[in-house]
Amino acid sequence: MHVLAIDDERLARENLIFSLKEALPDATIHSFITPESALEFTQNLYKESNQSLDFAFLDVVMSTMSGLEVAVSIKKLCDWILRLRL
Repeated sequence: MHVLAIDDERLARENLIFSLKEALPDATIHSFITPESALEFTQNLYKESNQSLDFAFLDVVMSTMSGLEVAVSIKKLCDWILRLRL
């Protein structure tokens, strides 16, 4: 299971990662500071290993893109995603 965590605030990101590791001990947590690096990772994950994201936890307000914009971009990159819940 691949879980994406994006937050530009270090403390919030670290707390999220800690909580995710407790709740999903077998998951691989991929954390990013910037939406752009997370989107690049998401695209490469499928291209290089034919794997995809299972969950994404997104900060709503970030300096370059909002969490909603990131969700829409993930949907465009991963056209096999059937549904996004916001």
